[in-house]
Amino acid sequence: MCESKIVLIEGGKRSVVMEAAAKVLISGGDATCIDITGEEVLVKGVQVREMNLMKHEIVLQRGR
Repeated sequence: MCESKIVLIEGGKRSVVMEAAAKVLISGGDATCIDITGEEVLVKGVQVREMNLMKHEIVLQRGR
């Protein structure tokens, strides 16, 4: 499969937002993560920190 885990870094802590996202839409500092069933998770006020396609992981970061 080609889904990716979505991880959020906030306040120095990592948390999993979605285990297997098939699509991530970025708009105005918000990320909408969508899995293969169409379930959506909206993460507000983030930027993409890293996209590691070999590890199937996308890291979002809120704040600095």
